Amino acid sequence: MRDYKGTTNRGFGFLHFENDQAAAAAMKHLRESPIRIDGYATEVNQNKSKSKSRNEPCHVLHISGLPLEIQYLEVLDLLKEKCPDFKSLRFMAAEPGNFLGVAAVAFEDVAAAERAKETLHGTTLNDMLLREHNIAFGRPLYEDRPTDTLMLLGTPTSRDAAYDFRRVLDTFDFKDKLTDEFRGFTTVNCGSVDNAWMMLEWFNREYPHYRVAFITNGHQYEQSQASRRRYHKVGQA
Repeated sequence: MRDYKGTTNRGFGFLHFENDQAAAAAMKHLRESPIRIDGYATEVNQNKSKSKSRNEPCHVLHISGLPLEIQYLEVLDLLKEKCPDFKSLRFMAAEPGNFLGVAAVAFEDVAAAERAKETLHGTTLNDMLLREHNIAFGRPLYEDRPTDTLMLLGTPTSRDAAYDFRRVLDTFDFKDKLTDEFRGFTTVNCGSVDNAWMMLEWFNREYPHYRVAFITNGHQYEQSQASRRRYHKVGQA
């Protein structure tokens, strides 16, 4: 496992097995005959996932355990061959150029994602066999259905921090209309659902360290935020 920010080794990792019996046998063997790595003794424990929704069907798939040196086009070519109806591919990153080894693949609906999950299982990517634990459902991009409005999260919160984002800074509204401060997010009305999907794909390809998701309506969201601010001020009075 690598650090979320710096991709440095965190000193532990996960071993996946075909079933519980194989995992129990391996853990018993490693505890009875411990191994040393670079002179350090290793400790073996059973992992219990904290996520309850990992296997809940969703329209987004996470392909994990990918080599950090794998190229975007390699994954793209596999998706075009195996599940050409996918809508977007994102190399998940905490910072620019800091790939985390996980690719998020979005589909039109849950049914398409479920078909792709079955299709990708057992295929080879960059000499790596994609097993069941490598392909899981991820965080959804919308609640009921995709809309014509996107929210871009994690945008710069200052003019200096926005330097590398200057190409789109003048196009979208990153500032609060009342305070004129950078908000760290923006809403983008794309005019149609198809345009929203294309815009989402562009952001995921060019700026994968930002998270993009569908929201109901940009105007409704702004009204909701304004209402919350008024409520907060009344509560402080």
